[in-house]
Amino acid sequence: VMTHILLIEDDLDDQEIFLSALTGIPGLIACETVDGGSVALAGLRSGEIAPDIIFLDLKMEGINGFEFMNQVRISPTLRKIPIIIITDSADPLDIEMSKIAGAKRFITKPEDALELEKAIKESVQTFS
Repeated sequence: VMTHILLIEDDLDDQEIFLSALTGIPGLIACETVDGGSVALAGLRSGEIAPDIIFLDLKMEGINGFEFMNQVRISPTLRKIPIIIITDSADPLDIEMSKIAGAKRFITKPEDALELEKAIKESVQTFS
């Protein structure tokens, strides 16, 4: 069974790091990356993008992660897709607000690539 992942991340280096972490995860994974919340929302609403799980950065230009989650939450179909926050922030307020907005998990980007791979793998196995 193929797991479809959507990564919403505006930093190209972080996109690369995420994609290379995925290569260490067994199983078939297709990952689509978009660099902003509005692009993602348009694709999700049109059905062009249909992920099993969304990894979302909080701090982005335009629509940030919180605004994205609020938009997703008002859609009966989209709100079923689990959202995992993946961000540089370790701010307790960001963590709390993410949970309130409906995020299933909050990952602070670790320095260590293996740690990141482990966190992504656990999220994929748990929520997809």
